[in-house]
Amino acid sequence: MNDNDDAVSDLIRLCEESPLDGLNAIAMFDDELAQKPVILFAKFTAQRRLALARFFSHGHTGYENLSREELHKTFTSAELEQAHAALVTVAAIERIDPNYLPALNTGGDQWALSSIDSVAIPLERLRPGSVQQILGWTKPNYLGTDRIGFVPGLLDAAPPELLRKVLNGRVSSPEVFKSIIVLSWGGTGDDLYLTIQLLKEDYNSTPTVGDAGMLSTLHIYENGRTERSEDGPGDDQEGLHHPNREHLLSEAEMLLRYENDPGRRKYLEQMVEWLNGRGPRPEQRQIESPGDESDDGSSDGNGPAAWQWIAGGILVLCLLSLLF
Repeated sequence: MNDNDDAVSDLIRLCEESPLDGLNAIAMFDDELAQKPVILFAKFTAQRRLALARFFSHGHTGYENLSREELHKTFTSAELEQAHAALVTVAAIERIDPNYLPALNTGGDQWALSSIDSVAIPLERLRPGSVQQILGWTKPNYLGTDRIGFVPGLLDAAPPELLRKVLNGRVSSPEVFKSIIVLSWGGTGDDLYLTIQLLKEDYNSTPTVGDAGMLSTLHIYENGRTERSEDGPGDDQEGLHHPNREHLLSEAEMLLRYENDPGRRKYLEQMVEWLNGRGPRPEQRQIESPGDESDDGSSDGNGPAAWQWIAGGILVLCLLSLLF
């Protein structure tokens, strides 16, 4: 049985028009046949139809203007379970033949990959983190606009095509994240990137963005390449592109005048260098100094509040404080 067989075309058509009958037919296949990518794609087609049937019956054609509450009206637990099953099938296809699904797109038409988006979006928005757990990757736009934060001014400052490509591109991370903050953009020519902070929880559900749990900081390039902040991006001009550079620079310089701890002074000096375009962005771990902490959580007589604020990462907290 191959992709050109009339039987395959008939099966896919059956899965599209009568998904339950299609799934029952596939259940009768032996294991070897059932694990062929073309059969798995037919199975995905049926699962997708079941997941979206209620959504389409309500007259919806896209997710652009739908809130999470509105999605709940058309995706019950039954539909979400079908969406989950559909992505499990996609994961199986990509494991067996990573090139199968991209090869279905011809002439610039991304219909096969768009079909994945159509079930991934509601599942991710109603069950945060689930898409990444199933597929090993996700797309920022799957999260929805309420779980993507931007540093003020960035939407106007960053190139629109860069934003479109990065937010609609695949992101892989060993850490499951439920929201993101887009911090800045950088690069030159055809090598542009966004710097994105991954957050463990949905920042809408925590008292502050900082309480959502900082994970990795990624540089995601327009061409889809991803680097962790400690690995790149190799562009020391990133700080110059930050829309709030002058504000952050004045804050860092002010703190530097009053900071006596050598480790934290070094961090602030590196931050000033970055914002002036003369060095890489400093890492949060560079200012953590647990050895200075006393039993009650204070350090050097500054009190617990001062230590927690500094050790939490001046750069991250300054960036996130600008959001609220």
